[in-house]
Amino acid sequence: MDIKNLKKDKYLIALAAILIVSIALKITLIPQITTGHVQDDYWMITLGKNFFSNYAYELVKGQPYDKTQPVYPFLLGVSIKFFSPFLDNYNQIGAILAIIISSVLIFMTYLFWKDLENKKVAILASFFMAFSWFNIVQSLRLSASTLFALSLVTALFFIYKSLKNDRFFPIAAVFITLSALTRWEGYSLVGVWLISLVIARKNQIFKDEKVSFDLFKKDYFIIAVIIILIPLFLWSFRSHNCCGSWIPSYGYQKQLSSPGSQLQKSANYFKGLPNYIPFSMLILILGGLYIGLKKYKKHYPILLSLLFILFIHLKFRGRSGHSYLMTPLLYGYASICLLKLKEIIDKKI
Repeated sequence: MDIKNLKKDKYLIALAAILIVSIALKITLIPQITTGHVQDDYWMITLGKNFFSNYAYELVKGQPYDKTQPVYPFLLGVSIKFFSPFLDNYNQIGAILAIIISSVLIFMTYLFWKDLENKKVAILASFFMAFSWFNIVQSLRLSASTLFALSLVTALFFIYKSLKNDRFFPIAAVFITLSALTRWEGYSLVGVWLISLVIARKNQIFKDEKVSFDLFKKDYFIIAVIIILIPLFLWSFRSHNCCGSWIPSYGYQKQLSSPGSQLQKSANYFKGLPNYIPFSMLILILGGLYIGLKKYKKHYPILLSLLFILFIHLKFRGRSGHSYLMTPLLYGYASICLLKLKEIIDKKI
């Protein structure tokens, strides 16, 4: 598409307007919105600073820290290093980084849903990502959540491409690894990718009543496995003596869990969702998920991702606010439902 056609694309113009207004709004809200818990801010800022001052991932000198995945603190440290000559308020530097990440997230949400569905779904999902109050508040906090949401939707974007083209295996692997090293929910994307690959290439794998492993012997697949295994193994070895990062420390996660039985935690999770996502939006999301299930042959990588992440949240922490991590996907389904409702109403008028 040439420049003239880009200028005529009303959806790209709308996306640019959404991004500009969103950035301006968040800049004005930086002083008003508390950027997370004070303790969390201290942890993230200290971890980021120590990356460059001590060249170590630790809160206290000589005591390696392993309760937070390293990618976000590293990026925060880079930002502090870059912006500190101009700003001495580390929370504001963190807010600037958050605005950059959330803006890229809005763009990637558009790109993802445009490729999967259409531009109408994409622009609506981007709009919800930009102007949902829940998302605005969360996106300004010193937290790995927005970066994880970005790595999640980007990983899925390339997972979809890899299902049709082997050359995208390594790129998908890069973003799967970044997701896992941003928040530990990202480890589930390894399973999502492999299951999706087997489903998409079933005719290539299961042929002539035999199982063929040729796909898994290809150079691109082997490179992808190396990209995933080496960083995750090194982080796992450094943090948990080889095993904890693959199956996150049950004792630590149990400590973070909400009190009560599994049924109570699950009930509290769903009961608390309207405190973060408006009830009307939840209805649209459920409607969109129903439509997505009917088109499962196209949507199974997303549905698997949502299922795995939801299971992790219900099994361990069970906090409704963690639904923010899934909003790039959930708002896409809300958009699908909204457009379907419009289509039904238009037919009846």
